[in-house]
Amino acid sequence: MAMATKFKIVSDKKTNKTSPLRSLSGVEVQGRHRGVYCHLPSPPQGGIILLFLFICFFSTAQNTGLLENVKLTADGDRHERFDRIAVDFYANRFTGLPQGVKQGDFSFGISSYWYKDLPFGPKSRAAFAFGLGFSSINMHHNGMFINQDSMGVSNYTTLEKFPDGQKVRKNKVSFNYVDLPLELRFRNMDGKHKLRFYPGFKGGVLVNNHTKFIDDNIKVKIFDLPNRMMYQYGPTVRIMWNKFALYGFYSLTPLFEPNKGPQIYPISIGISWVRF
Repeated sequence: MAMATKFKIVSDKKTNKTSPLRSLSGVEVQGRHRGVYCHLPSPPQGGIILLFLFICFFSTAQNTGLLENVKLTADGDRHERFDRIAVDFYANRFTGLPQGVKQGDFSFGISSYWYKDLPFGPKSRAAFAFGLGFSSINMHHNGMFINQDSMGVSNYTTLEKFPDGQKVRKNKVSFNYVDLPLELRFRNMDGKHKLRFYPGFKGGVLVNNHTKFIDDNIKVKIFDLPNRMMYQYGPTVRIMWNKFALYGFYSLTPLFEPNKGPQIYPISIGISWVRF
């Protein structure tokens, strides 16, 4: 069953000029249209991330004790557990963009995860970890999504470049997921500095998707693009030095369903802050 696209004109100025932006349902958006609300937006991404981090930190502190969490080694012969909270900041790049469509330089994303670290033995340098978390993929670009192809078929989502001369202040699309990450963890805990290598894999379920368009006359959000892929999965890697790491993720799934939309694949490269 197809899901309806949620459309909202957030704000506009008093003007009789017509914006060329079209919604995915084919409705032409004009600056003179005021107060058109169809659905309320989802909670802000920042609030979700902060709430998730608070719950993870409180849960970890309650189970093991706050003072024990900040230690880098375990007492006696108990298993040493590390890196149970990770926050990633990364730049998103995209392959498979349609001809003429270019992404902006500031297509950043963020993710946060809580992990259960399971060492293979007391004082082991290897471990397996699984977790739960939230990730966001954002793309600033110079195109617009339209729910029809060049032949007029309405069950296909296209991404087309804005007309030349179109002035746009902001134009982006966001995909937000609840993820289940898995990692194999190899670490050298000798000496002053702690080197760690964490290859992994994660899968996620799409929980929010929207576009945001702003020009001189209007601000528009469109929620739940047609034919969006409802999940993602792919390999991850962290190469860590003390509390910080280089982070990478390559999605093996496109942002839209095959044969129903542009086959755009996100790649994320950035840094991680990992603790406890």
